[in-house]
Amino acid sequence: EEYAYELRRFESNQILVTMMIDDGKAAGDRRTMVGDFETQGRRLRSEAEELARAGRHKEAATRMEMATGQLNRALQIMGVPVF
Repeated sequence: EEYAYELRRFESNQILVTMMIDDGKAAGDRRTMVGDFETQGRRLRSEAEELARAGRHKEAATRMEMATGQLNRALQIMGVPVF
């Protein structure tokens, strides 16, 4: 299912974000920006979970793509090439 796939992508990217932060790649002003992208990603994930519980899986998958996009931006700020 597409929603489950997008959820796994999000979780994988969250692990990468955490690792990069732990490695010091989000120092100074970057940390605030990374935190903002993480917050937005978690908000979008929460919305996706609500949509999935309501049986609106296509919309949930789209929202999860958006959530992953936020984490991708955080990774890019820390120097990870994400497409």
